Amino acid sequence: MHKMGRKAWVFIFLLILLALAFLILNKLWIISISSNEITISIPSLSNTFSIIFVHSSEKQPWENIFEVKRDKLVLKTMKVASIGPGVPSSIEDGWKVEIKDGFIVYDRVDKEFGFLDIKLSKISPHYLKIGNKKINLVNFFGDNAIIRIRAGKLLN
Repeated sequence: MHKMGRKAWVFIFLLILLALAFLILNKLWIISISSNEITISIPSLSNTFSIIFVHSSEKQPWENIFEVKRDKLVLKTMKVASIGPGVPSSIEDGWKVEIKDGFIVYDRVDKEFGFLDIKLSKISPHYLKIGNKKINLVNFFGDNAIIRIRAGKLLN
């Protein structure tokens, strides 16, 4: 049997540490503001996620698609079903806008956030979508809960 040298063991140890750091640090954290407890931590194996909600006055679904970049959340795309309150009234430089599958799609938005605070309500349910999985945040946290979503290390 072949013996591994010290350099090989150090290399394997460093790989294991790197993998553990990736799993610990590269997460999407959802924190309940009212209890200040981490309720959900999701390894960021996918670097994108969506927040989908029913707009409270328009009663139409909206989807905001974010990319996780280290400890930042970058709003990449907004999909809205109609024009009304909260919809951008002008197109910023670099944005691409098109109508696709019945939605107005604002792409290349590229707005960075350190975190997102969301007040949940049964009136306009919010969903977290990662890949093909969708979590009803109101069912999970309760009506009128306030949550914070952040990425990367917990204590940014």
